[in-house]
Amino acid sequence: MALDLFVELPPSAREAWLKVSTTGSQQQMKALVDNITRTIIDAQYQTAHAQVIVQMQIEHLEPLTTEDDILAAAVSITKQE
Repeated sequence: MALDLFVELPPSAREAWLKVSTTGSQQQMKALVDNITRTIIDAQYQTAHAQVIVQMQIEHLEPLTTEDDILAAAVSITKQE
């Protein structure tokens, strides 16, 4: 996976990675890895979010226009039967 990721990076990003990894401090390298980690996790979230949106079935829902409507709907879906 690491090789796949590195190969997919544009040359400028690969060069930047190599510069930081050879001339940067451990703290700078950790910050870089932390930023990459956040970006990957955010992409995973965005992908999952898009999949959920596609699968949501809202046609049968009534419009919720007031706070009382929202509260009643929340109570209704959380009731145990």
